[in-house]
Amino acid sequence: MNTETVRERIIRLIAKMREGTVDRGATPAEAANFAAKAAEWIEKHQIDEAELRAREQDTLSPETEVCQNFLRTGKKVFNPGMTQVVNALALGMCCKCVLLRQTNEAVYGIVGDMIDADYVCQVATTLVPALQMSARLEGAEHGYEKAGLIRWTNQYLTGAGQEIRQRLDQDRKNRSATKEYQSRLLNRDVANGGTCTALAVITGETLAVAKREAVAEAFKELYPRTRKVQSRVEYNHTAHECGREAGKRIGLHVAIE
Repeated sequence: MNTETVRERIIRLIAKMREGTVDRGATPAEAANFAAKAAEWIEKHQIDEAELRAREQDTLSPETEVCQNFLRTGKKVFNPGMTQVVNALALGMCCKCVLLRQTNEAVYGIVGDMIDADYVCQVATTLVPALQMSARLEGAEHGYEKAGLIRWTNQYLTGAGQEIRQRLDQDRKNRSATKEYQSRLLNRDVANGGTCTALAVITGETLAVAKREAVAEAFKELYPRTRKVQSRVEYNHTAHECGREAGKRIGLHVAIE
């Protein structure tokens, strides 16, 4: 008995269309049509690249290729506020962040899936300066300057990091819920003799679990011995809440180059 679900069949057909390339004998026009149709189906049915890779591997448990990226600060010491934002991005994207020192420079090591790690590094390079500028402007309005403004900025970025992490987590959950709902609609009419085909779908959350496990294992191999450090930052409720508001509205979407 064929137990292939409707979603699995769609993924199989998309994978087949993506095989229609010039290198595999298709004409340029045919290859373009195959690519356009595959892109249309991927968008229509909200198919993840990981699901397609899983199909190519003939398994519903996609293999996560973990890498390590380095985010250089150009400074000798770590900025507590920047660390909070980078760590929030890393955790939200199922990565792990470690503080390193290379050739007397403060460096962040981002361990995770290649696309996720690239995202963290690229977004951080635009997000942190934007938040720092916003923090300095709002801090000045509240009368802070010099050392007081630095402490304000760190608390501001800490609050922003907290909100950014929650946004990334919630966005993944929303995508997961949407895919599950669409999968149920696709499978509601698939029945044979009163029995329905079981729903088998990789969602954002199940992928996140697989990614975190793979990242944790790779991180442990890369850094078998780590220690926790705490920065001595004076808590400022107003700065923290202003940062959280900034974290709610700042853009988190960027094209990966």
